[in-house]
Amino acid sequence: SWLKHIRIILEASVKIAELIEVQKASVLVHCSDGWDRTPQLTSLSQILLDPYFRTIRGFEILIEKDWCSFGHKFASRVGHQETKSPHHERSPVFLQFFDCVWQLMLQFPTAFEFNEELLICIADSLYNSRFGTFFCNSEKERVEARIPGKTASLWSWINTPSQIKHFKNKYYKPMVAHVLWPSTSQKAIKLWEVNFFLFNLC
Repeated sequence: SWLKHIRIILEASVKIAELIEVQKASVLVHCSDGWDRTPQLTSLSQILLDPYFRTIRGFEILIEKDWCSFGHKFASRVGHQETKSPHHERSPVFLQFFDCVWQLMLQFPTAFEFNEELLICIADSLYNSRFGTFFCNSEKERVEARIPGKTASLWSWINTPSQIKHFKNKYYKPMVAHVLWPSTSQKAIKLWEVNFFLFNLC
């Protein structure tokens, strides 16, 4: 089930954080290709370990660094290029990452500078094609297609004063904890209702 996947991803991320923080070990993270489960785990472990990535700016940099620049196949996973994206390549890998972040925010409500609205905004922009930030399958493809010059950046829009105020967590306390150690028990993993029922008209 979906929640089982979320739990497994969080468990693996906590294990990475434990190896680095407690055992002072170096960790190599690599899935079969390196652009799906790898950024899920590296991004989440960095959020657990470093408070900077729990700020709005840090979170944007993390996504740009570990997802966009490292080559997550957004076009294939989302299906932006219908004729070039076989159905079997579609996968909600990026949305699973956001669900995991939300689980952390639920357990540590004062540890994040941003709120749930920012997660929903970024997740929504993945599918609505309003911005070019998540177009194509790699940074190379975006440069060759001249996406930065043809489309607006999601980050530029989020960081405008009129928008960013909507994404700030009013309960945020900087450095409330250096490292986050979330519970990954089955009982601790919740359904992200606001996101999944966002367009429920019933």
